[in-house]
Amino acid sequence: DDTVIIAGDVGHCCRHTVTTLNKLNGNKILVRGNHDVDWGYELYACSAFVGIYDIIENDNRFIL
Repeated sequence: DDTVIIAGDVGHCCRHTVTTLNKLNGNKILVRGNHDVDWGYELYACSAFVGIYDIIENDNRFIL
């Protein structure tokens, strides 16, 4: 039931990266880094993440 926030630059878009991400326990949220932009559509299609964001903000108290 853990929530895992990955703060950008998760890895290159390849089968090994997606396989590894799918093995991690918990609900994974990605805050995209500059290297994640190169993934394009494949980042959203890999289904490893429950959410993908450019920024996370919560009640103006938490920004990542």
